[in-house]
Amino acid sequence: MLDMKGSDVIKVFEHGATFNYGLIQIAGAKFKYDNYRFLYDRVVEATLADGTPIDSSTIYRVVTTESLRRGLDNYEAFANGTVSAYSDQSLRTHIVQYMDKMTKEGKTIDREVEGRIELVYTG
Repeated sequence: MLDMKGSDVIKVFEHGATFNYGLIQIAGAKFKYDNYRFLYDRVVEATLADGTPIDSSTIYRVVTTESLRRGLDNYEAFANGTVSAYSDQSLRTHIVQYMDKMTKEGKTIDREVEGRIELVYTG
């Protein structure tokens, strides 16, 4: 888990919107991008899931993999974050544990498309 400035979170979104290594997968936030704009100037809106705009100077708690934290696929903005918690378990292990927990509680795991990343044209 990392503590990251909003400006770095937006840099992560911008890097994902280059499609050099595939689009970043996110939760708890949303962003809109225009792929007709220049690289690293494509994100036109970035908010938390509740619609609150991401502020460049606010610190946000971000969960990512160790490899991305270290800059894999040129996601260099993660390196600007401060590690606030560390897990020695893989992301896959955490996902399986979550799925097991939800199943045992009788809850459905929803795979609905939530529109977290939206392609827009700003002209």
